[in-house]
Amino acid sequence: MTTGPAKFRTVLNEPQSPGISFRKLQYIDDSTIWAASYSGLFELELNEQKKIIPQEVDSDKENCAGRFIHTFKMSPNKEGVTYFSMNEWRVLNKENLECKVSSLGDLGIIEVWDIVHLWDEYFYIATDVGLYLFSESDESISFVNIMTGEDQEFTRNINRVHFNQNTKDLILCTGNGLIFADLKSEDPHVPVLNNLIKARRNVNDCIFLDDGTLMVSTWDDGMYWLSFPDFKVLRHFHVGYAIASNSTHNFSRDSRGRIWFSSNHGLYILDTSLEVVRKFNALNGIKELEFNHLALAVPNQNSKPTVYGGIN
Repeated sequence: MTTGPAKFRTVLNEPQSPGISFRKLQYIDDSTIWAASYSGLFELELNEQKKIIPQEVDSDKENCAGRFIHTFKMSPNKEGVTYFSMNEWRVLNKENLECKVSSLGDLGIIEVWDIVHLWDEYFYIATDVGLYLFSESDESISFVNIMTGEDQEFTRNINRVHFNQNTKDLILCTGNGLIFADLKSEDPHVPVLNNLIKARRNVNDCIFLDDGTLMVSTWDDGMYWLSFPDFKVLRHFHVGYAIASNSTHNFSRDSRGRIWFSSNHGLYILDTSLEVVRKFNALNGIKELEFNHLALAVPNQNSKPTVYGGIN
């Protein structure tokens, strides 16, 4: 787990921890980070020196979260309720110490990658077989049919969901490209399709830059800088041009407007004004060069570090 360039040298001299493959990371408050992994749930505390200190996870939370976790989401509506998932739907209620575990096999779901709150009782669930809607009111999970016919293949394997609660704009990063839709009708069962980018590439993440252009990270085909809304390729970053791995993952923006992104071989920062890419690797103190999809915690305060997680 990496906290930023200023800390690389310090981290380099610390004892090596056992290998843990991290998935979703999230700031729960200003100093506490939850980390999903293939070794259970971790709780990390950021001290005054901005060092990350592992904390003991209470047994109720640890047992309900399970051993293998891709993602989690705290309910904004029900105090003390958290949803955990990979191939099951696990619901922890801290108020009554109740843990409900439901199989997702009946829906054909093997992997859940993302859980995003829309509004009121509605959540989208990104899975390996498409997009699903979860309603807290009746605890139902139903398939969201964005399109039909031949284009339906592009709605499978949803890697990440970006939703703007103010504009109701929706972006789905999928195993075959990008889907741009909206929920301005305020009916989450029927998103309105605006653009389908049939890139036939496994898209991990995307981010809009200040000038309105779009950065797209992919699995095994590098990173694309696109114009918007006509989606012309402005730059293609790949092995041999600026980066050392074609598998790129998570984007974040720092206080200076620079774009950070992780990959299977190092952490990078892109200064879009200069079109300069800088790489951070073992020479900068990173112990593990391979980072993971979803393993990114962005703080609400610029004074706090952005945290990336990897396979070790």
